[in-house]
Amino acid sequence: MLPDHPTKEVYLIGEIDFSQSLNESEIDSKNSRFSIKKVGPCKIEVYNGEGQIPHFHITGISKKFNCCVRIYDAHFFSHGNKYRDTLNASQCTELNNWLMQINSKSLPNAPVTNWQMIVYMWENSNPDCKYPEKLKTDSQPDYSKMSLFRDEI
Repeated sequence: MLPDHPTKEVYLIGEIDFSQSLNESEIDSKNSRFSIKKVGPCKIEVYNGEGQIPHFHITGISKKFNCCVRIYDAHFFSHGNKYRDTLNASQCTELNNWLMQINSKSLPNAPVTNWQMIVYMWENSNPDCKYPEKLKTDSQPDYSKMSLFRDEI
């Protein structure tokens, strides 16, 4: 008999296109702290059953780009070394601005930002997460100043 494996559910928060934010000067910089990759159009998603650290996924529509970002602090999250892609500085700024916009799925009488929708979807699809309440925040971190990987609480 096979063990029960819950089906992974994916919640699409929205889409963002990073095609215009590739900084050509960063391509030649060997000392850049971010890996340089043309990212293009991406989906911003939250998955259920994703462990202890609240995060969201940025997935290239072409499937060549995959990264995770922590929700309550501005750090990339390698998710057990599975997601090592990062955004460059201008893409981080673009992500930060996108997260502050009103989510297209929110109700007109109760608008929420994309970041607030991510928080809501994480909290409601990962009920077993034991992330410490004292580390949670009600305001969006500044993702334009993203730090490299942090995989511990």
